[in-house]
Formats: sequence, C-alpha cells, structure tokens
Amino acid sequence: MSPLHETLIRFIQAHFPMDDDRAKEIAGIFHEQHFLKNDILIHENKVSDHYYFLCAGYVRSYTHNWQGEEVTLQLISANKVVCELASFFKRIPAQANFQALTACMTLRVSFTDIQKAFHTMPEFREFGRSMLVNACVEMQQRNIGFIQETAEERYANLVETQPDLLQHVPLKYLASYLGITDTSLSRIRKESVERERKVRT
Repeated sequence: MSPLHETLIRFIQAHFPMDDDRAKEIAGIFHEQHFLKNDILIHENKVSDHYYFLCAGYVRSYTHNWQGEEVTLQLISANKVVCELASFFKRIPAQANFQALTACMTLRVSFTDIQKAFHTMPEFREFGRSMLVNACVEMQQRNIGFIQETAEERYANLVETQPDLLQHVPLKYLASYLGITDTSLSRIRKESVERERKVRT
C-alpha cells in the first residue's frame, strides 16, 4: 500500500470502524491520480465517472450564474471527498466544475468499481452510506447558514472550521463561497483583525 492508500485507510476507519484487512481491501480499489494547479477533475455538462479522495491540495467547485459570473460552491481540502454526487450516482451531466487550486494528490475509484464494491462488501456499503449522510448534512448546514447567518458570522465559522483555506485559497474564491463581494470580505477580515488586536491589548 502506498502512503496515500494508508491515509485513505485511516480515513475509512475513522468514519466507519472495520478491521484492517477489510479497510485495505476497500482502499485497494482506489488508484492514484495527481493533478496540476488549475486542472479540472470534474467537468460541467459531462457525466462524472470518478469519485475522488483528496489526499493533498485544495479543490473548488464552481458554476456560473445567469450573468455568466463564476460562483464558488465548495472549497475542499485534504482528507475530504471530491464528487459531484448527482452526476456520479445518477449518471447525469455534472452541474459544476471541480478545479484544482493547487497541485493535488488524489485516489480515485470508477463508477463501475464502486458499484461492484457496494454489492460485494457490506462494510463498504455502510461506509458509503455514512459518507452520503455527512454530505447531505453539510449541504443542509451551508444552505441554512446562508439564510440565518450574517456574512460576518459565515466568515467567523470558516475561520473556526477551515482556517487553512484562508492561506491557500484566493480572496475572490473565498468571497464567492461566502456569498459576498471581494470588497466586503476585505472589510470583514480587517474588522476581525482589529477586534482580535483589541482583545489582546
């Protein structure tokens, strides 16, 4: 097993307890694929044939609004799944692009292989169900956040839960992900720094 596969094995066992042999068997159906910065992992309007585990790097998903402007939907960091769920599982064209923001190391599995695993490995079915539930919960929380939280609160939550994104993701993508303009994000960040400075002094 490669170091990337070892990372996946730890991820699998953290999300659904199983013995080492079964976790290694599941990890064995994934194959290494590396991407360069700006490469597209999943293409909009094409059926997604692969499900990725991101071992290192950063990925964003984006689409375009009615004015043709890019809108960032997801910002994905290491030890997370990269997948356009509707396209992959329902075999329909993807509605978003998934782009490498940095050089990325991934492990990927094809739709055919994942279907075989679902039918032959009960542990994989349970692990897969757990991952789908988590994805649905995250999506619901993000949607509710846009309704119930202010831009400042959404930014504070991002700082608390994914602080590394602030160092590796361009400002314009962070702003789009938070549903605000670049100018608003710059103001919010400045005010946040000033509050922290006052607290320390």
